Amino acid sequence: MVDGFSDCHELYMAGFTVSGVYSIKPDGTLFMDTVYCEMVNKTGYTVLQRRVDGLLNFNRRWLEYRYGFGNPYAEFWIGNDKMHALTTQKQYILRIDIWDWEGNKAYAEYNSFSVEDAEQQFRLHIGGYYGDAGDSFSYHDNMVFSTEDVDNDLHTRNCAAENKGGWWFNSCYSCHLNGIYHTAWYPQAQSKYADGISWYTWKDSEFYSLKKVEMKIRPKTP
Repeated sequence: MVDGFSDCHELYMAGFTVSGVYSIKPDGTLFMDTVYCEMVNKTGYTVLQRRVDGLLNFNRRWLEYRYGFGNPYAEFWIGNDKMHALTTQKQYILRIDIWDWEGNKAYAEYNSFSVEDAEQQFRLHIGGYYGDAGDSFSYHDNMVFSTEDVDNDLHTRNCAAENKGGWWFNSCYSCHLNGIYHTAWYPQAQSKYADGISWYTWKDSEFYSLKKVEMKIRPKTP
C-alpha cells in the first residue's frame, strides 16, 4: 500500500512508473481506495472503466454502480462515489479509448470532466472534446445517472432497462459504454433495443458493439 497520493498522476510523479493496481486516497475521503493506474506518456491515468471480454455483467442496480464492481485488472466500473471524489478534488481530462472488431482504434478526450455526488444523482459535467472518435459524449452533459431500478433519463421509457446498463442517459444515448458485450454488428432481431457498447459518432450505428473500451482521467494541470 502506498500512502499519501490522491490519484495515479501523483504516484507517477513520485516514481511509481509501472502500470498496475495501487491504493490512493482522494482529497476529502476517509479511506484508501484501490484503483488501476495506467502509467504512460509521462503521467499516471486513473482508470474509471474497462470492457475487454464480456465476462462481467454491467446490467446492475443503482447501489452497485454507486460503489463499483469488477476486477481492476480486467473488466470493472470504479464506482460513482469514487468518480465523484476523484473529479472534484482537481480539474481532470477524461480520455476514452475505443477499439472495434476490425483492428481499428480511436479516442476521445474531454478537457472538462466531473461527476457530482449521490445527493445530485451523480450528475455529469463534460465538455471540450477533441480526438478522432467523434463527440458522442457531449450529448450526455448535465445528465444524472440512471440504472434499471433508478430511472432518471429524459425518455418516456426506461433507457437503462432497455439498453442493459447504467449510464448518464439523456433520451436515450449517443454513446453507451456499459451495454451488453455483443460481437461487432449484431442484428436487431437479436436484441429488441440497441443495447451494445456504442459510440455512435465513430460507427454511425446503434447496432455496432465495440470490442474494447477504457475510460481514464489525468489532471488538467499536473
